[in-house]
Amino acid sequence: LRNVMAEAQPYGAAVQGLGPALEMARRKGDTAAIQVLEAEMKVGERSASVSSSSTMRGPIHTGTSCPEFSHCSNSYFAIDKLTPKGPRKNADIGSPHDASRPLAKLESTSAGGWWCAAGGWPSPTPRATTEAFFVFSGHGCLTDADGEQHYMGPGDLVVLPKGWTGRWDVLQDIHKVWFVTDHPETDQNRNNPKAIVAPYSNFAPQYLTPRGSQASTSDSPHIASQIVHDNGHMRVGCSTFSTGSFAVSNRPTTECFHVLEGAFFLTNTNGSSQRCVAGDTVCLPKQWSGSWDVIVPVKKIWVEVK
Repeated sequence: LRNVMAEAQPYGAAVQGLGPALEMARRKGDTAAIQVLEAEMKVGERSASVSSSSTMRGPIHTGTSCPEFSHCSNSYFAIDKLTPKGPRKNADIGSPHDASRPLAKLESTSAGGWWCAAGGWPSPTPRATTEAFFVFSGHGCLTDADGEQHYMGPGDLVVLPKGWTGRWDVLQDIHKVWFVTDHPETDQNRNNPKAIVAPYSNFAPQYLTPRGSQASTSDSPHIASQIVHDNGHMRVGCSTFSTGSFAVSNRPTTECFHVLEGAFFLTNTNGSSQRCVAGDTVCLPKQWSGSWDVIVPVKKIWVEVK
C-alpha cells in the first residue's frame, strides 16, 4: 500500500512548511497539490491541538458528550506489540503459534490484530461469530467443509461467516487486523457457509458502485463502494471518499474500518480531533456524532453492524 503521508504534503511541505509548498504548487499550476495543501492549512490549527498522546501510537478514545471512537496506527499491531498465545493445540502440520492484541469492543463487535506462524489445523466446530479481516502480510489457505480452497495473501479482505467450518493452513507467517461480530442466526449461516476472499484488485475504482454524496452540502465527499458480505445483521465492504467534509449525528450503526489509502480528520462534538491515514484502524460506535474532513481521497475496508 502506498505511503499517503508524503502524498498528503507535496512539494516538500513536511520540510519547508505548507506556505512555501503552496506557493510552489501555485507557480506550477498543480491543481491537485493546491487543493491538498490548502486543505492542510485549513486543518493545521486543528492538527496542532491534537495532543502528543494521540499521534498514532496506540488506541485513542475521544469524546465525552457522545460515545467514544477508538483509533490506532498500524504500529499498534506490530508483531512485537502482540501478546503471545502459545502453540495451537490442535495443529496437525508444523508448529503454529499465534499472538494477538485487542483494540476495542463495541457491543457485539470487537476489533484487534493477530499474527500466526506457519502451520495448519482443522477447524471442525462451526463458528459462533462472523469474522472479517484484512491481511497485512503472509499467505494462507482456508478450506471449506466441502473441500473448496480459498488462498489469501497481502491486501486481501477475508470473511469467515458464522457457522463456517473447515481448515486453516498458514503457508507463510500471517499478520492481520480483524473484526469479529456476534449476531443472530441467518439463512446464510446454515448449510456450510463458505469463506470469502476478496483481493485488493477487486476494489479498483471501476469495480465500485457510485453512491452519490455523503450529505447534501456542496463540499460533501462523493462515495463509491462494494459490498462483499451482507447477512442482514452486518455488512462487510470497501468504500472510497473524495475530498470534502460532512457531519454525522447519532449514527444508527456501529462501524469498524481499516484505512487503505488517504488522509482525513475525525472530530468529536467536543472539538477533539484525530488525524487518520493509511494503515490506521478506527471503530465508530452506534450513536457517535461528529464530523469528517477528508483531505486526501480515502479508501477503507469496513464492517457495519446494525
